[in-house]
Amino acid sequence: SAKINMIANQMDDLFKRLKTAEDGLAQASSRQSANGTAVAEAAIESLKSEMVVLRQEIDAGIGETTSKLANETGALEARISELSGKLETVTAAASRKLDSEQVVARSVAATALRTAYDRGEPFAPLLASVETLLGSQPTIEALRSHAATGVMTNDRLKTEFADLADTVLASVAPKEEGMMARLMANAKSLVKVRPAGPMQGSEPEAVVSRIEADLQSGALTSALAEWENLPEPAKAASADWSKSLQSRIEADQLMVQLSTFLSDAGTQ
Repeated sequence: SAKINMIANQMDDLFKRLKTAEDGLAQASSRQSANGTAVAEAAIESLKSEMVVLRQEIDAGIGETTSKLANETGALEARISELSGKLETVTAAASRKLDSEQVVARSVAATALRTAYDRGEPFAPLLASVETLLGSQPTIEALRSHAATGVMTNDRLKTEFADLADTVLASVAPKEEGMMARLMANAKSLVKVRPAGPMQGSEPEAVVSRIEADLQSGALTSALAEWENLPEPAKAASADWSKSLQSRIEADQLMVQLSTFLSDAGTQ
């Protein structure tokens, strides 16, 4: 500061005066040795006195400078501490705002994705939005194969299997021979009666009834396990449907993982 510069200039002047006095003392001492006069002795004593005064002034100046430097340093440190505190407050507020905005963005993206998914609609753009928020994730990569077309809804799986059930059972029914047998088969095809609830047993009718019951309750994994118990002709008749069921089960698991990841990211 200006005060410290002024003191520094004063100190510089004192040091110069001290040097002049020291040089004068050395010269006076030399003359005294040569002449041994009283005048030289008096000059020496005068210079010594001046040097004592100068040294006292220098010591006082050094003390004053140190004190002022300490005071100004303390003031600067206090100001720096104050500004650091304000910076931390502003940074924390900005971070909280950013975190809040990210939480809202993740929530909106997750809700939109889930809505489209549950409707069986394609969800590639919505999945891309989630990826923008979370970055590339194995779960997102796995879901991408389902995103372009969407997956079959539970209701549609249930309806399509109900439509397939007679075809599935017909694929394993004994072949009727003769005119009378064919007439009886035609009559049976006009009146189809199947059990209203799940049946025990390994017969195709019982397996189909349990698949329908599982689909009704949303137990897709159990429905797939029951489908595996059907005879091969029945499986062949419903192969495309089973692929849709498997896709739904896989995608459901991936959606649960993605939802968990979104929730965990929101708490970090």
